[in-house]
Amino acid sequence: MKHLFVFIFFIILGFNVKAQPYITDTLQIKSVNVVSNRLQNFVSGNRVEHIGSLDKIVFRNDMLATILENTTSIAIRTYGASGIASASIRGTNSNHIAVLWNGFSIQDPLTSGLGLSLIPSGFIDNVSVQYGGSSSLFGSAAIGGVIHLNNKASFNKGFNIGVNSAYGSFNKYDAGLNLSFSNKKLNSSLKTFYKTAQNDFPFLNTEKFGKPKETNKNSAIESFALLQENFVRFSDYSLLSTHYWFQQTFSQVPYNMILSAGTAHQEDKGHKAAVKFYKNINKIDLYFKSGFFLKSVHYINNEVDIDVVHASQRWINELETKVNISKSNSVNLGLNNSFTKGKSENFSGTKKLNNLAFYLSYKYKTGGNKIVVVSSFRQEYFNNKFIEPNLSIGSDFIFSKKIKGKVSISKNFRTPTFNDLYWLDGFAKGNPDLLPEKAYATDLGFAYFPFKEKQLLGIEINLFGNYIKNLILWQPFGSSWMPVNLKENLARGIELNISSVVNVGTLQINSKLAYSYTKSTVEKIADNETENILHNQLPYIPYHKLNTKVAAKYKSLSVSYFQNYVGKRYTGAANLKEIKAYLIGNLDIRYNLSFKKINTSAYLKINNIWDVRQ
Repeated sequence: MKHLFVFIFFIILGFNVKAQPYITDTLQIKSVNVVSNRLQNFVSGNRVEHIGSLDKIVFRNDMLATILENTTSIAIRTYGASGIASASIRGTNSNHIAVLWNGFSIQDPLTSGLGLSLIPSGFIDNVSVQYGGSSSLFGSAAIGGVIHLNNKASFNKGFNIGVNSAYGSFNKYDAGLNLSFSNKKLNSSLKTFYKTAQNDFPFLNTEKFGKPKETNKNSAIESFALLQENFVRFSDYSLLSTHYWFQQTFSQVPYNMILSAGTAHQEDKGHKAAVKFYKNINKIDLYFKSGFFLKSVHYINNEVDIDVVHASQRWINELETKVNISKSNSVNLGLNNSFTKGKSENFSGTKKLNNLAFYLSYKYKTGGNKIVVVSSFRQEYFNNKFIEPNLSIGSDFIFSKKIKGKVSISKNFRTPTFNDLYWLDGFAKGNPDLLPEKAYATDLGFAYFPFKEKQLLGIEINLFGNYIKNLILWQPFGSSWMPVNLKENLARGIELNISSVVNVGTLQINSKLAYSYTKSTVEKIADNETENILHNQLPYIPYHKLNTKVAAKYKSLSVSYFQNYVGKRYTGAANLKEIKAYLIGNLDIRYNLSFKKINTSAYLKINNIWDVRQ
């Protein structure tokens, strides 16, 4: 694969307009950063990984899939600049991962998928990955883990303008404009993002005789996104926020390596609008949020005479209350209602689903948080019937100043998608009687900090297991296909994370190693499958994944190097054909300049610096 060189010139203009000194952030209410109450206060026994500030700067012009692939244990499957990018956490499929934006599920209700390659990293202030099952807290699909995307308020900053632009190999260009204003009561911001790429890289076509060198065609992409947010602080005890995110993406769909031509393409369009309100009354925290989400996908393939539109609407309302009973005891409870409409040429009319959920959590902690225990319960009413309740219990504990531990057990679920329930064409039909998938997860972890200053070195080991039943699988019935609850899957493994931050004068060195071994196998097969796939690794799930990072910052200069290893993966359930393991290095060099109220940054990024070829 040819080197990818990217030179980026990044400018931030900051104009602080103020008549008197502002109140410092230390006097602001604790919820200003709009972090999920449940993530912050009621996740216990699960490993949670937060993307660091330096990593967010390095990848701010990239998409979410890129930053997750380089900085976390998530296995990302990407199909080029114009293709989709899906994730796997701890050996589960992409539809077993919940993705929450400011607490709202943003997965496609028709397919349960989400294109991580379509989300601009610069639109998200805080990215956190929660590993392990947590459906009792966050609902459907939270089986392998949860990706939390949150935006925060920043008060007392005056008026700021940010402009960025980047150009790279294969005619890749992106740009953005950020505007913001804030005083002690109001924070308003506007972010825009534009991206285009031809993705016309050369490759060896191993599917044709002689393995000729060809150029990737019909793989261009063009995307525009806009995010507008407002935060209003009525007092130190109440906060109102509004959020609107529009995005439109045109992407060509590359034809396979056997064909010589193709013009398939699709257009994705989405609107996300939300309002959130927080109020503290003595020992009671009240949270209300409402979100409306529109999504459409228009796919055209003239070669096979396909021109279809799939669209969905979802309205989510949630009321949540946290009660601090005492210093050691707190309770969280809430109601969530989600009303969804799906429309497709493959549905017999517009389909509707209403989902009602009640959840309850109890938290107990000892002095100094030496022991924290959280138990959670969730009951959902889905597709006109109650589903099995979901439970979890987790604990964080401190053995000593150097050793910490965590353990959790949970029962989790995933509800069928609209396509699973309502699809109808000449070859397949949905099954309205499908049951939700259910999973049983365990997690055990230990962290060791050998030095008094914990940032100098931290070592964390986690063991996990996840058994999934009632897996939804499309099966042939006569001349048609229909989904049924059949398969069972067992995923287990180990994760090792080592991190270090060393400061020597004005030099800071930040390093990290993240390794995961995952075995995810089929434990029950469908009627039309052969026994030779039993206990085989699931397709596209690597046994081994290793990320390393070394970043150094000296005054205005910073250098970051990322080395990623992904082990072999199989392309089919029989494990006969494999994708070889690969090792890729990426380098980022940047220099920052400041002049009065103007901050300028220029950087060079080289992906696949060692020119690795598959």
